[in-house]
Amino acid sequence: MLFGCTGGDFSSSSVTVDNIRRVAPGMTERDVRNILGPPFEVVQDASLSRRILAGLFFVLVAPIHASQESPVWFWFATCGPSMTLEVRFDNTLIERASFPICRAPRNSPASQGQAARIEFSFSPRRAIVWSGYRDKTERSKAGQVLEFNVWQAGADSAALTLGISVTATDRILMNSVHIAHSDKRHQSAIAPGLMVTTYPTPR
Repeated sequence: MLFGCTGGDFSSSSVTVDNIRRVAPGMTERDVRNILGPPFEVVQDASLSRRILAGLFFVLVAPIHASQESPVWFWFATCGPSMTLEVRFDNTLIERASFPICRAPRNSPASQGQAARIEFSFSPRRAIVWSGYRDKTERSKAGQVLEFNVWQAGADSAALTLGISVTATDRILMNSVHIAHSDKRHQSAIAPGLMVTTYPTPR
């Protein structure tokens, strides 16, 4: 069993703020909304992808039970080094952003950086098949404008959990997570050919 408890049921077709809080009553509403990301009210038409479940496990188990005095990593906070995020499609760079990160107590001013977002749009030259978020496979057309959104979904003493969503005009195509390590490069596949990479910014 993923969470080691019986208080929540994730077999239904939607996941809301309330039923996640039943699984982890120690979470605040803000914690849950950070996990779900935009739009945070409900994740519809899916039994949750393995990526989202893995991200929920990481965010629920590590931060919620960690000591409140234990320092964790926040992005867009300026007490430490910098990190770079790259998004590539078919090996072509479509976005690069660098941001400061800070290891600080959870209740410190550095936590305000969690409100930051990285947002951009792109139009892939070919169709993309999306799987793992909804029960059925989705397909976006070549040339269709897609919106890419990144936010900090969780904080840990060794890494940041980044939430990632990709949307078309009329629907959400993917909602996933990426673990950004403070000291090493890490890469996640969001869809075939669409890769997210984070790494410490070279000084």
